[in-house]
Amino acid sequence: MKAKLILALALLVIACGGGDDNNGPDDLGNVTADGTGGDITAAPDVTTTPDVDTGPTIPVPADPLPTPEPGTYSWTDGANKLAFTYNDGNVFILEASFQCIGDTGCKVVQDFLKLTCNKAYEKGYFANTVAGAFSVTGIKNSDTIHGAMKGSQAFEVLYELTPTMDCCQGKFLFTATWDNTESCADYATPDCDPYTDENCPAGMNCIFGAGDKPVCMVTGEVPIGGECSTQGNCADGYCMGLDGDDGQHCYGYCKTANNCAYGSKCLELADKQYKVCSLGADAYETCNLLNQDCEAPTDGCYWSSSTINQPVCQPAGEAGNGEGCTSANDCQKGFDCIAGKTCRKICNLTEGQEPQCDDIFAGCSNHYPAQSAGYCGS
Repeated sequence: MKAKLILALALLVIACGGGDDNNGPDDLGNVTADGTGGDITAAPDVTTTPDVDTGPTIPVPADPLPTPEPGTYSWTDGANKLAFTYNDGNVFILEASFQCIGDTGCKVVQDFLKLTCNKAYEKGYFANTVAGAFSVTGIKNSDTIHGAMKGSQAFEVLYELTPTMDCCQGKFLFTATWDNTESCADYATPDCDPYTDENCPAGMNCIFGAGDKPVCMVTGEVPIGGECSTQGNCADGYCMGLDGDDGQHCYGYCKTANNCAYGSKCLELADKQYKVCSLGADAYETCNLLNQDCEAPTDGCYWSSSTINQPVCQPAGEAGNGEGCTSANDCQKGFDCIAGKTCRKICNLTEGQEPQCDDIFAGCSNHYPAQSAGYCGS
């Protein structure tokens, strides 16, 4: 997992409107009435009163550096609270709620709803400890959490509330203690991105694997559009065979046609959450729907959403007029799979030109106007 010294903590500023910097002591007596820090080991009635502008300083890890126990650390004074999980040098902010209420009615609330370890990681509410300390900064630098290891079951934490509007600023210095409610031992890293290969190590290609779950695979040498026998051959994309293929090819993933090369389109796949770019036209034997002029007599000429932008030759199926189909070449030669549901006879949109529909009342609907090809029915 990549170390990050500072990550954004998205906290919501509810209201702000003029006030002071005063904060009351926490339940451990670590913040004085004037907002300054005291000895974290001191009893609640032992405080220090340096200049109010100085305030508490950023916590420093204990020396020698302790090894905190994995688990959740928390603190509250009844009005403010913080909870985070520590495990193996990683800190996951689970919950934070701080407010500052001034004498003139100013109220600032920085609120962060409770999250699981995985959600904290996915949203970026996460940091690595470096030399026993961590720091997380919120939106527009309006709030910052500094933490330092102080014992096997204690972190000293400074929460700085500094809204962008100059009002009701405050600092909270406290000790977060061990609760052992959640260790984050099974937190997961985010899925890799098959479209960009993000979150995969160098030399790895992100694909949609079993159950369409993204997974990193060793990168091969075959480029998009090249022939492949296994997934490990592909430098990118996914190794598969589609309608019109004479084998398997490396297909690139796409969200829209803009992700595909000129002459290709973004194909939807049955029972899949992802799409792939069709191969270029030169990878297929193109043909004329009306002439059915494929080189192999057992092939038919088809055009549907499962082929490229041009009609291509594919081994002919057996389904006849009106019979069900799911792909273009489920149908007999001279027919095509319309809307991925029904085989219909190909007809000539030009009146009086062959082929014509067997039922003169059926009508010839548009199918591939570039070749004046339609299909019988509507």
